[in-house]
Amino acid sequence: MPDPRLKEAIEQHQDGRLPEAETLYRAILADDPDHAEVHGRLGDIAYRTGHFEDAARLLHQALQRQPEDPAIWKNLVQALMQAGYADDAAKVLEEGRRLGLLTVDPGTLAASHSVAEFSLDAADLPTPREELSGQDPDKDGPQR
Repeated sequence: MPDPRLKEAIEQHQDGRLPEAETLYRAILADDPDHAEVHGRLGDIAYRTGHFEDAARLLHQALQRQPEDPAIWKNLVQALMQAGYADDAAKVLEEGRRLGLLTVDPGTLAASHSVAEFSLDAADLPTPREELSGQDPDKDGPQR
């Protein structure tokens, strides 16, 4: 049975009451630290409030728990770009494409539903020279 706090947190999130939503999301994570959706939604809040490194960390955690969700991949690329980690963004984009989860052109990449509006410009993405390294940004931080 879904946690009833999740519905309330999502409503608060959608209404722009981000601090209240964040509090509920964190309470849910305290009880269920592997809740992919909550990690993703906290990543969205961090993104919307300008905490791009936190957004990237949270979205990476969501991706580890739900790697088949293309929206998480897109949102992670955007958070990495905003945080100044263009090389990592390019690697995530390339890996998502390789797995068939990101099929859009980087010039038109925009979040499908959760990250604030931001479009990647293809000129901002360096040509990736290697696949995603598998480094754990939670432990080691994103590579620059």
